[in-house]
Amino acid sequence: MAREVEEMGAGLQEVRPGPIRGDRPPEPAEIVCVTVDKVYDFCFEEVTLTRNVPVREVPSGTQVQGSLHPERAQTRVVGEAVQGQDGLTTVTLAITLPATLRMGDQPPRTIHFVHLRTLQLHAPPGTQVGAEVHGTCFCHPVDLDGDGFAEEICCAASLCVVYEVTARVKLLLPSFGYCTPTPAREAPGPLLPEYPGSDG
Repeated sequence: MAREVEEMGAGLQEVRPGPIRGDRPPEPAEIVCVTVDKVYDFCFEEVTLTRNVPVREVPSGTQVQGSLHPERAQTRVVGEAVQGQDGLTTVTLAITLPATLRMGDQPPRTIHFVHLRTLQLHAPPGTQVGAEVHGTCFCHPVDLDGDGFAEEICCAASLCVVYEVTARVKLLLPSFGYCTPTPAREAPGPLLPEYPGSDG
């Protein structure tokens, strides 16, 4: 961790977060055992998923909006993970991502995008494989028979999927002591403009 050292009374030193200054970092005060989430693998991919949703009584010119809910995405391992001789594990993951579909004055509908992927990861026994999803969704009505009403809504989700393999472990680390807050530094320059409800 980056740090800076300031001289204190009685020859003591205070170690603070920040860039290392000087030729030598200070000596650790002790070795501590901490519980942390160790990351074994960390990778990403960009994918595009599509869904065609059947609808009725939706005019073909209706404005359609799709909203993803990445905070509600679920990731599960499908089948058994296979440990390889090269230290990599073959894992099949199924990611289910909900989205809300809004079509004009009609009640919102919930749809789900499903991403099935087989990857090779550094995932030794005891680790957990998870995924985080970010992206956008675009939808439009499709009039298949030209009668002025859409028979389905076509949605495309452009996603960035971040995979992470972790395990809760106990590590021995050098310690420089506990973090303590320091006085806030006021920025030089002109005063801030007045803000409604402020005292200044």
